[in-house]
Amino acid sequence: MWFVSGDESVRTGIQALEAELARASDRAAAVLAGSLVETRLTTFLRHRVNYDKKIWDKLTHSSAPLGTFSVKIDIAFLFGFISRLAHDDLVIVKEIRNRFAHDLELRDFGSQSIRDKCFNLRLVETYVVDHEAVTAIIAMDGTPDSIVNDEKDTFRFGGKSARTELSDPRARYIWTAKIFNLAFGLLLPPQAPLDKRS
Repeated sequence: MWFVSGDESVRTGIQALEAELARASDRAAAVLAGSLVETRLTTFLRHRVNYDKKIWDKLTHSSAPLGTFSVKIDIAFLFGFISRLAHDDLVIVKEIRNRFAHDLELRDFGSQSIRDKCFNLRLVETYVVDHEAVTAIIAMDGTPDSIVNDEKDTFRFGGKSARTELSDPRARYIWTAKIFNLAFGLLLPPQAPLDKRS
């Protein structure tokens, strides 16, 4: 399950992504899932600042100070938006995505270095559960910030045999991407408006 907002274009895009990931090569799956996580983190950060389009665009284009996935991860941690565990998992997601995007000799998740990174992903151990009938179990028992800050156990999700899937490095990586997609999506305010004047 991927978090889907009320925005119809986002919903359509996520549904298309799910179908594409199911048939994608390991390289495509790694790059797509990792890029979605970066996009969700960027959107999350944009809604946490005093948004001004001109300033935001100046700081976040690809060669700007906040333009890289790595810097966005560090900023989210430094400002207390994510826990150390979430930070560390995001760094691994970024590393795996970048390896698949830039190392043409890397073929699949079976590579020892990629397998090792996948098995160092930790959030899946807490948030992915086996559940027969539904694909999401969300019990908000605290503020939305606690989802990513790990202050409380606030949500679990999965599906039939989801825990078993965690023994596969590709599935473990994709489940981690789904966790961040869900967490960053839930942390956005409903109909999060941005300053349209800028």
